[in-house]
Amino acid sequence: MMYLSPIVGQITPPDALVAGYGAQVDTPGKGLILLFSNLIKFFFVIAGLWVFVNVILAGFTFVTNGSKPEKIGEATDKIYMSIIGLVIMLASFVLTAVISFLLYKDPMYILSPKLYGPTTGATPGSVNQVNIYDKGNNQ
Repeated sequence: MMYLSPIVGQITPPDALVAGYGAQVDTPGKGLILLFSNLIKFFFVIAGLWVFVNVILAGFTFVTNGSKPEKIGEATDKIYMSIIGLVIMLASFVLTAVISFLLYKDPMYILSPKLYGPTTGATPGSVNQVNIYDKGNNQ
């Protein structure tokens, strides 16, 4: 095998295998939970930027069309709808935190998911949990 390593490359096992089965690893967790959480955050950022652009464009339309009441009405409606969309986005975070608090006694349990090792009891607040957003400072 030593003869193939310059050609194929060096293969290093994952940290979890080196540390042993069920050991706590300092690398953040990966997987579908992290992917979906990051996608949801990305879509909320895009939606927030969309609201910002809509409010700016509607404000410009409102200011430049002073003599056309129908354009002013359209701009006002666009501003109201953008604000309503922003309120719905924020309310979804608040509702998720309330549901998370009622079910798990931790408001960030759903918003900031944690991955548990295979040998832990998998209870919130256990010693062997890995926070997927923590940069190496595991609990």
